[in-house]
Amino acid sequence: DDRVLELVERGRGREPLALLGDIARGLPDGAFLLRFNLEAGNLRLSGYKPTGDNVVSRLRGIDRLTEVRALRSEGEAEFPGSPPFDITARVAP
Repeated sequence: DDRVLELVERGRGREPLALLGDIARGLPDGAFLLRFNLEAGNLRLSGYKPTGDNVVSRLRGIDRLTEVRALRSEGEAEFPGSPPFDITARVAP
């Protein structure tokens, strides 16, 4: 039925791997994720980024993410030239 196909197509954009792909394209070269946690529309990301890069600003450019905020990253080990990031966001339905 056409209604079922429409629901499947709309749901594809919300799959975790599709979201992870959007995030991977939004992150700067040299950044990497240690944590990707998606639960009930709440997203938490942490990892390392190139020095001076604003990951929050980049992720705010992804249409599906709202309320993108940086958390404090105290206690995280820092790689030379790669400070940690810890971010929360809401995933738009």
